[in-house]
Amino acid sequence: MAFGYTSYIMDKPGGLYIMETINAHDILNVDTISRGNNKPWEKLLAYMAEHNINEPTNFDFNGIEIVQPYNSDSFLKLLGNPNFYMTIHNNPKVAASINVMMALVGGNSDRIRAVQAEIPKKETPEQRNLANMAKQLQEYFETNNGVGELHIYKRFDQIGVPKTVNYIREAMKLYHENTKVSHIVLYTSNISIQPCVTQEVANLVKDMIEIGITLEIVTDDPDLRVKLGIYHSIGANNYTLAQKFDIMKARLTKGRVGILTKYKEGRSTDEFGRMGRGEKAQVRVAIFQGFQKTDTTVMAVFRSFNGNTFYPASHWQLEHDGEIMEDIKGDLVYIPISDLGIYNDFVGPRYHFSTPVQYSDEGSEYIYGADHEGKVHGRLMTIPERAKEVFEDHLIPYEHESLDAYIEETRRILGK
Repeated sequence: MAFGYTSYIMDKPGGLYIMETINAHDILNVDTISRGNNKPWEKLLAYMAEHNINEPTNFDFNGIEIVQPYNSDSFLKLLGNPNFYMTIHNNPKVAASINVMMALVGGNSDRIRAVQAEIPKKETPEQRNLANMAKQLQEYFETNNGVGELHIYKRFDQIGVPKTVNYIREAMKLYHENTKVSHIVLYTSNISIQPCVTQEVANLVKDMIEIGITLEIVTDDPDLRVKLGIYHSIGANNYTLAQKFDIMKARLTKGRVGILTKYKEGRSTDEFGRMGRGEKAQVRVAIFQGFQKTDTTVMAVFRSFNGNTFYPASHWQLEHDGEIMEDIKGDLVYIPISDLGIYNDFVGPRYHFSTPVQYSDEGSEYIYGADHEGKVHGRLMTIPERAKEVFEDHLIPYEHESLDAYIEETRRILGK
């Protein structure tokens, strides 16, 4: 068949049918078919008759603009031929109108295909600026032992707007593409990261993971380090109260030992919704006691221990001239679940209960005792070790398995 090329595959009873496609422009030799113009359609009718087309055949109208063909009697006659298929390019409105007409007369709308060519998007000035800055920042990368190091403080004295974070993100992507290095350390020492972009900086870790890069962010600001950790582990924190309660029920078991932090009262909150801008009013070892329902809410109940008296009896006696500790003080704290955050699941506005795992020696303390001969000995104990010693000494019930796991994890982290 003249002007034909095979490209159109369609389903047909008995299996797939490879449909012949014919370039309509080669037959008609026109760039436009105007409204009411019957000649091009008559020419196609004659072509189909002359070539005895008795199988579905696709006529491709690429390069031909079609204007309201349904106003032409010859076009309607052409549509009446069940073997006539057509592909219309870059004119979805005409294709849609023909399909509607086909549906009204009970025809097969699958015979009309619409193809829309993708129009290349023009690069915006912002995109050009982003690409240029990413290239400029390559000079602040170093590669040591297969690890990429971005010393961003050499270029910026602060990260205060999202645009700067975007520069860093694109620079790391470009560095990864050029070097294939997949471990990057972002050094932000001696640089100010404003609270308004802390979450976006933290999100860089997730963004890099998605393209196969492991990112570490190094900072000498301890407060920023904590905030980056919260963002990275907790995320958006968009749970309903019912969802939070479900998480609590699943994660908190009676006797579970942890650290209960209370934030300062005040109207001002930080970016995580913590009262007193996240400033801590009290940090205590605590044991979860269970949930208690009231008429209006559900309370999480903890037994918290004052650090000033949180010692084994023998240590207290040695430190206080033989004074006998009758009973260790433990206060019951009732917290509405709406005020409580737990672990790395979500943040609470007034309280947060976390694991007693220790990440540095800060918090460890020498605990003293005496053997049966009266010889005094002391041992540097971590927070979870000290908690276990105190609970065992004072016969306070607690969940042994989880506390032992916290002790082992702390020893692993501290290299002991």
